[in-house]
Amino acid sequence: MLRLPWKLTVLGGMLLMLAGCPERRDHSSKNEDLGLPPVPGQKPGVCTVKRSRTEPDLMGWDKHARVRLSQLRAQGVIAVRYTATCNSIELELLEHCIANGRYEYAEYPGSSAEKIIAENAGELSAKLPLGSLALGGSLKQGSALRIDYVLAGTQFIRADAEYTAKDLSGPECKRATHVVSSIHVGGFAFTRGASRDIQASATFFGMGAGGGQHQAIEEHFEEGDPQACLKARADGKYVSGCSVPLRLSLLPIAGRADGECPIGTRRQGDACVDAKEAEAPTKPPAPPPEKAGASVPLDTSGAHKSDALPPPTDTQGMIERMNQALKADQEGRLEDCVRYDRSALKFDENARTRLHLASCETRLGRLVDALKDAQAALQAGMTARDTALMKVARQRVMELLDRIPHVTFEPAPGAEITSVTFDERPVPLDSLMKKFSVDPGKHQVIMEGRLEQRRFRRVLQLEIEERDFTKIPVGPDGQPVTGRPDSP
Repeated sequence: MLRLPWKLTVLGGMLLMLAGCPERRDHSSKNEDLGLPPVPGQKPGVCTVKRSRTEPDLMGWDKHARVRLSQLRAQGVIAVRYTATCNSIELELLEHCIANGRYEYAEYPGSSAEKIIAENAGELSAKLPLGSLALGGSLKQGSALRIDYVLAGTQFIRADAEYTAKDLSGPECKRATHVVSSIHVGGFAFTRGASRDIQASATFFGMGAGGGQHQAIEEHFEEGDPQACLKARADGKYVSGCSVPLRLSLLPIAGRADGECPIGTRRQGDACVDAKEAEAPTKPPAPPPEKAGASVPLDTSGAHKSDALPPPTDTQGMIERMNQALKADQEGRLEDCVRYDRSALKFDENARTRLHLASCETRLGRLVDALKDAQAALQAGMTARDTALMKVARQRVMELLDRIPHVTFEPAPGAEITSVTFDERPVPLDSLMKKFSVDPGKHQVIMEGRLEQRRFRRVLQLEIEERDFTKIPVGPDGQPVTGRPDSP
């Protein structure tokens, strides 16, 4: 599937958690939604501020992203795009945006040797959100995943440092929300195998390739040299062999991040709520955003007739709607299947009904909606620790992530863009270069603007197939370019 740039979304979003950007190699593991467990009693669409995570661990991140981060820290203060919701976090390294300043080094205080052990996807998402969905897929009954790590030192900027947009330099800086204020470095070992043996060992860091020929080990690798880490700790100095980025501390850019609230939300009391809902609290709450982290959904489906059916008034009515959905599915009436399932879900949230709905939506070609519903089912399974549900839902999520096509918009150099619509829906001008997930099929793009003192208005008709990645030129000329994830 097409990867996103230096980003680990946790798309459930899973999940970007498997989860928009210019096309470069992505180190976010497919639009991932991380599927963090919801807070008990928490209202839909509301995240308590304390759940935001501004010190993400990086051991589940893509190795190449860690390497690139290591290279960038020598150029200045690193900028990132970071978002967090109740169900997902997303961290994107903006390699073409650097802030003024430099990092100093100090020995890491306190205990340096630590470990993370997870026996299921729910534990993994809570302990290691970045990368949890991809890693959780390798956990089977009786197995566990373990990360042993040593924190040797911290690279940090001045404690009183503050950053605004004017302090940033580079073409990607419009998308930056935070700078990296601290990089905790060291080394680690990743080990997967039988739970009993995984938990019994004192440490796996230093066992070398294969986990020291341990028969119960199914997978083992290390980054960083244990001996170099001992030297770094003993001398209190930076040692290149023990400098793997393991954890970040993030500092919001003034005016870009609303405290620790997710992008698109605002602080209201002690909670982060949808920004539009905060402005107009009398309106019904907006539907929750897609939890796919890496890419942003463009809703091209319009108002389906499935939304017209009222919810049942009691449990018996809900069961009847669910049976009607199954019957409609068997008879090939997929639109009715969607209508009945959505109606039943309005009365009571049921993960298996949500999965059935995703199945009908998939066969209708509504892959974006299907992904949202499959992710919701996966989240429910992780929360309930329902292994069977998690297995089916995870497989559905991965299949959809691989099939969903994406588009991005490329403004012509020097062009002043005033409007872009995709199937009559406006595309935010400050997000044109993000990667958007769309349904396969026919679409219309209308763009308006000015280039070299001449106004232009252009209409493009697109035919997008599954798995396509289409670059749409925004200007008076140029043709869309379509590729595939497996193309060079």
